[in-house]
Amino acid sequence: MSVPSETELLFELSLAIGDSTELEPMLQRFLVDLQRLLDGSGGAILQVQQQGLDVGTTPDPIVCTVPQTLPRTPCYDAFWKHWSTTSLYETLSQQPNELPLASLHDDCIVHAFRLPGFGILLFFKGRRSGQMSNRMQHAFVALARKLGNAANACLYRTQMRRQTQRLELAREAAGIGIWEWDLASGQLHWDGRMRQLFGITDDTFGGTFADWQKRIHPADVEGVQDTLDRLVKAAAETGEITFRSTRPDSQIRHLRGQATLIRSPAGEPLRIAGICMDVTETKLTEYALRQARDLAEAANRGRNLFVSGLTDQIQSPLSAILEMTALTLDSDLNAIQRGRIERIKSAGETLIRVIDDLTECSRIDAGEVHIQSIPFNLPIMIAEALKPLAIRAKDRGLAFVEDVPEDLPQYHLGDPGRIRQVLTRLVSTAIDLTDSGEIRIQMRYRTNPGTENDEIQLAIFSDGIKIPANDLRQLIDALDSATPDARTKPPAGTGFRLAMAGRLIEHLGGRLWLDAQPERSTTFFIALSLPRTKSPEIHKRIRQIWRDRRALIVEDHALTRRTLGYWLHQWGLATQEAVDAQQALQHIHEAVETSRPFDVMLTDASLPGMNGYALIQQLSSKDLIGRTKIVMIASDAGRGDAQRCRELNIAAFLTKPTPPDQIRGVLSRLLEPSDGAPTSQLLTRHDLLEQRQRLRILLAENKALDRKLAESLLDQWGHTVTCVEDGPSAIERFAPLEFDLILISMQMPGMDGLETAQALKAKEEGVGSTPIIAMSANALERDRMQCLEAGLDAHIAKPIEPQILQELIQRFTFDQTR
Repeated sequence: MSVPSETELLFELSLAIGDSTELEPMLQRFLVDLQRLLDGSGGAILQVQQQGLDVGTTPDPIVCTVPQTLPRTPCYDAFWKHWSTTSLYETLSQQPNELPLASLHDDCIVHAFRLPGFGILLFFKGRRSGQMSNRMQHAFVALARKLGNAANACLYRTQMRRQTQRLELAREAAGIGIWEWDLASGQLHWDGRMRQLFGITDDTFGGTFADWQKRIHPADVEGVQDTLDRLVKAAAETGEITFRSTRPDSQIRHLRGQATLIRSPAGEPLRIAGICMDVTETKLTEYALRQARDLAEAANRGRNLFVSGLTDQIQSPLSAILEMTALTLDSDLNAIQRGRIERIKSAGETLIRVIDDLTECSRIDAGEVHIQSIPFNLPIMIAEALKPLAIRAKDRGLAFVEDVPEDLPQYHLGDPGRIRQVLTRLVSTAIDLTDSGEIRIQMRYRTNPGTENDEIQLAIFSDGIKIPANDLRQLIDALDSATPDARTKPPAGTGFRLAMAGRLIEHLGGRLWLDAQPERSTTFFIALSLPRTKSPEIHKRIRQIWRDRRALIVEDHALTRRTLGYWLHQWGLATQEAVDAQQALQHIHEAVETSRPFDVMLTDASLPGMNGYALIQQLSSKDLIGRTKIVMIASDAGRGDAQRCRELNIAAFLTKPTPPDQIRGVLSRLLEPSDGAPTSQLLTRHDLLEQRQRLRILLAENKALDRKLAESLLDQWGHTVTCVEDGPSAIERFAPLEFDLILISMQMPGMDGLETAQALKAKEEGVGSTPIIAMSANALERDRMQCLEAGLDAHIAKPIEPQILQELIQRFTFDQTR
């Protein structure tokens, strides 16, 4: 029998490698044939962990061996006494031309071949059989390389098979169906799970897109088609859509699909592959959650509407109590009676502020907050809002300062009522929390480049708030929060007030924040972006009329002086300022010398050094007053002040705070006296109130208490009031051009307010259009809109706020020539 040649041996061993897919059987077969063909006495294949071959990183980088347990023979033991896996692999890696390492150990010859990328092949031969020839060793290098590649291929296929199995298990568990659409042939391939999702079998699925499309719910076909079209047109690489399918058993299932575009090497769209899963249960859960949320929100809205209506009902008698106390305070009372009534009034005002905040909270939660965008004068609105607050601060012994920049644009678009609400709540909080010191209202602005918007910032500063900063922040973040220290606990309603201010400012598109220095000072900040708008023609006429007028402001307080200068400048007057009497005398001397006397001088009564009265007396003695009208402004009206002003021929006497409407009213009277109006009489705040336009007002109100209160307010303001109790009486009493204004309740029995208003408008059709203001206990936005849509001119909520009613009356009847 002939001995096989080396080539034949290598061929036989190559066949042992074959195309196996399983690693261990292939390696086992190769070792058996190797020992048989080359007369070996043993062998092993070690799979080595490649990244573990760095010295000192892993003590044993062997992953596995074939056979699984190395035989404990003298050859093996002797070999491993001299070598470790790491040193052996490193030595083999340094062998030239990948040649093996052959060594003799205890009558055993060991051949070690490197299997690139996989491990090491060990082949043992006895001393008698001899070492492999050099030629055979060289030839065996290529076979070792092939064995290493085959081993790696087996590993890869095993890993891929296991990965596929894991993915298949995950897909089955998740209920994912797989599909592929061949764009060239139009053939659509579905796996079994896809057919299950659509409730069909192999024989009922035609394998075309049209066959799929007819199983999609008609309302969702367009959306699915659009998603796929975007992929086909290469407008997107992936797409996702949720749609409904109609199954043969009439079930409607919700499915979610994802798709990916597969391109050719040239970038052309070839196929769209994707997955699909049933999300019906998720959709049902989402629907149930939405229903629960809607029910909860509806219940919340109902609760808030109930609370809002209830607080309105509480406010009506409470407002009546407050208005009656105000009327009582205007009567003759002794000191004890006045003190008791004032305490009732103070407690009632606190309670009604809390109720107002609760009502506003309910309206916000009920979605009844309507934000307007109307032209308004921002500085005047703020000044009017601060007027009653300044009086409150003064009553508490606090200094109250308004700081307005001289160049602040006047007219903006926005919701002045809501801005007023926010400002009032914050300033009220500052007043309530401040025991002593100063409240300063500072306004700043910045124009956004390239826009018509002004960034308005209002700061309400107090140096007397002693509540820790964390507790103040809690007040803003929550509806109410008490501090652990009863000595610093905020007054009732403070939390509501701040919370409502924060929520309202969010509706206005602004933000509210706090800067507190514990035990030192606290500042509330409001930031708003408001578009600028043009000023009304009336104010342009005022500036035109007063453009040649000159005014001297004598005031030692810098912020007050700057604020007065701002208003006068806005009305067209040229101004000069003096900080004391000496500087005022200097300005007046210069004006006389240049023959440019001042038309009006506004001076503080309490100037340092020489006070305001002494200044006027010195000017009179030197005959320097001339035609200049003097306006004396005092912190308080003391006994004898009015008489002293008359003796010095002072034209007007006002007390602080002096809102801009008072200043403008005084200037109108002094600079533009009406025909026949006395010019020597001392003008006061009461004169301005008495000389407002007196109106003829028709009041239709069925509730006796509300009717009496409204009538009392209108009488106080000097108007002539005709009262009726119901709609038919109002129609009977009304005659065109007989009344200047109509106030009408919406909840009158029988003929309600809307019907009555429409009948009144019909009665005067073609003759005139008397403004009608609706009064309603329902203060919700829809009630206001209902009145406006019915043709009424305005709406006011009960209980009537005197200031709001006064503003509405002025809006419709104010003499615009002033």
